[in-house]
Amino acid sequence: MFFNNKGWQKIKQEENETIIELEEPEERIKSAGILTKKDQLIIYGGLSLGSIYEDLWVMDLRQGKWEKKEAKGEKPEYLFGHSCTQYGNKMILFGGMNRDCSNQIFELDLENFEWKKLENCPYEGRHSHTACLEEETSEIWFFGGYLGGAKRTNEMISYNIKRNQWEKYKMYGDIPSVRSSCSAIIWKDLIVVFGGFEQANGYYNNLYFFETKTLTWTEIIKPNAPSPRDRCSCWIDYSQNKMMVFGGMVDDKHFCDLHSFDLDFLIWDDLTPNNQIKELSRNDLKKSEYQNFVKNREYKWPPPSGGHVVCSSLETHYIVLFSGSKQTINRKYINSIYVFQSLPDITQDLLKFSQETILRDI
Repeated sequence: MFFNNKGWQKIKQEENETIIELEEPEERIKSAGILTKKDQLIIYGGLSLGSIYEDLWVMDLRQGKWEKKEAKGEKPEYLFGHSCTQYGNKMILFGGMNRDCSNQIFELDLENFEWKKLENCPYEGRHSHTACLEEETSEIWFFGGYLGGAKRTNEMISYNIKRNQWEKYKMYGDIPSVRSSCSAIIWKDLIVVFGGFEQANGYYNNLYFFETKTLTWTEIIKPNAPSPRDRCSCWIDYSQNKMMVFGGMVDDKHFCDLHSFDLDFLIWDDLTPNNQIKELSRNDLKKSEYQNFVKNREYKWPPPSGGHVVCSSLETHYIVLFSGSKQTINRKYINSIYVFQSLPDITQDLLKFSQETILRDI
């Protein structure tokens, strides 16, 4: 089979259309990862019920198979809520939570899978922050997150990979309030931040532009924005200069709606199909509408969920979504993989999968 359909596809480890027992990551939330030029999804760590992980996994998207990697060197601890950023043939891992918020930063060589510990961040450790690489300056920008306990931040700090140098910035303009679990992308010299959570004010659906050259924030207020949420996923559709927003959570409610924001014309658009449910709370599980949805759905759209890993690459027109939290009577984490294709005419021989396979996570 080849991967050439626009929209979502679900990926499973298969051989000759018969599912076989293969090693794969446990269900989890708040892991982090990257998508390489070799069509490899690489993820590290995460959180599940009673467990924090320190494992490194590679999914070969051409073969549709997972491999657990035992990397060399000084590796990170058990972590969740950290960030992973690709820089050349390196993966840069920062922050996260184990016994406390981490201020450590590590580099993983993607050729020989060897970890190297870099210079610790001189500022407070954090988790559930955002991370965006500005390739022109070799700068990773980190925004928001938890600093420990219930303390959240709206700091913008950066790490220059070439100079091995940290910086904290004085910011200007419409500075966002403190928040964690928001989402961000970088487009040209703008960091675009959406959503998040703060104890005092709850969940957000506001949108901000941060100019890296002037250190200035601008709040972008436009109609038809997604509802307030945290732990949603954002990526860029470079073919149309649009930021995509998928899923997320509010308390026990999980979302699976898909929205786009036109970065040229500043317009929100809801792309969720009319026959697709957009959200699910615990009270909805026994309703007939949900039962009919499960019975009749085409098994292509991801379930309502939040806290996923979403990875994209400039060289491709698809993104990979992994793991997350979904709504069940007892909240369940998932380890499923979905691929979202933005262009309908790409026929790369990437994946072996069956569209007819019933989802494990419904």
